[in-house]
Amino acid sequence: MARPLAKICDINDTKELWKVSVRVHHKWTVVSNKREHFEMIFVDVSGGDIHVNLPAPHVSLFSEKMVLDHSYTVSNFKVQANVAAFRPSSHKFMLKFTAGTTVTDDNNAEIPPKPLVFTKFTDIINGNFNKDVLIDVIGMVESIGYSQTTSGARKQQINMMLCDGGENTINCTIWESYVEQFMKFKQERGDDSGPIFVMIQYANVIPRLSDTDNCH
Repeated sequence: MARPLAKICDINDTKELWKVSVRVHHKWTVVSNKREHFEMIFVDVSGGDIHVNLPAPHVSLFSEKMVLDHSYTVSNFKVQANVAAFRPSSHKFMLKFTAGTTVTDDNNAEIPPKPLVFTKFTDIINGNFNKDVLIDVIGMVESIGYSQTTSGARKQQINMMLCDGGENTINCTIWESYVEQFMKFKQERGDDSGPIFVMIQYANVIPRLSDTDNCH
């Protein structure tokens, strides 16, 4: 008898024999101790999402199979507590691929993209959000401050002030590859093309001593 599909919201650490139909919402590379592994966000048809770890020993087996915005049936993975310092998902648990994990391409599955839910500037300023989970932010660039746009003694960074269209502003810092993307966009569009809007997924909010929080 075929194992039934589970919903992401029902996943817990009571067993490892889960089977889910998911869409790869986000995928990124992490380098730690000179070893590379992948991490992902899975989303299912109900809109639930969960953080996924693809450890270095299994990168060659799965990294190329897991294509962004494609859907798959995934079975037999380890479930562990989601206690990371910067959590891209509010799910209490996260998934970890093992040598026994199986992945079947199921790109015909009708799993819609995960919608962006932007946190209001007023909620950021007042602390009315889950501080353990990374957030989505969108704002207009009001001004650009200190910038390090080339590699050197300090990491590439651009500090800017974002505005929500009203009177609310937050400081925002983008780093490294995002600096290159921003500068390329800014140079190609010219200086007379109207305001610039920045959208950030999985931003980390760091409280400051001033009245304005800082978003990374």
